[in-house]
Amino acid sequence: PGELTDASDYTLSELDWILRNEDVHTIADLVQRRTTLAITGRVSAANLGQIAGLAAAALGWSDAQRDAEIAGMRALAARHLMRL
Repeated sequence: PGELTDASDYTLSELDWILRNEDVHTIADLVQRRTTLAITGRVSAANLGQIAGLAAAALGWSDAQRDAEIAGMRALAARHLMRL
């Protein structure tokens, strides 16, 4: 299994498992509540795309919903002065 870009202590399969089994509904929920990615400042532009792709596949999102989730996470990051 591959590793998450900019956060190699998370594997893509681990994040996929969280998405499918932990009642996650949004990217923000995953990175802020289900992992330490946000609190440790390891959400990046590169891994946000990976996370969104995993979430879309696991949760059955359309491309439009995936893109809206990315935009929402970017807006949330900007409000909290997080750099992506």
